[in-house]
Amino acid sequence: MLGAGGVALETVRLLKCFDTHVTVVRRRPGAAEGADKTLTTDELSAHLPQTDVVILAAALTDSTRGIIGTEALDLLPEHAVVVNVGRGEHVVEPDLRAL
Repeated sequence: MLGAGGVALETVRLLKCFDTHVTVVRRRPGAAEGADKTLTTDELSAHLPQTDVVILAAALTDSTRGIIGTEALDLLPEHAVVVNVGRGEHVVEPDLRAL
């Protein structure tokens, strides 16, 4: 889960009903409510190779604009899924289409 605002935390709460392991990635250090693990955006790339589903629910800022592009997509396992419930600009769409 990329983001730790209201939409993200409600999504975490709902996912936990299905006995899932949820890692929240946020700008600032500190635990996110309901998450099994919380990382900062600086740690995102190291975590992507073990990720099955990336859910984007962050605010659109200069640091989140284009956060999922070629580099991030190349780090994800082949079976991984990206779900963007946030802003479209989180994903570099031409990079996604190039897959």
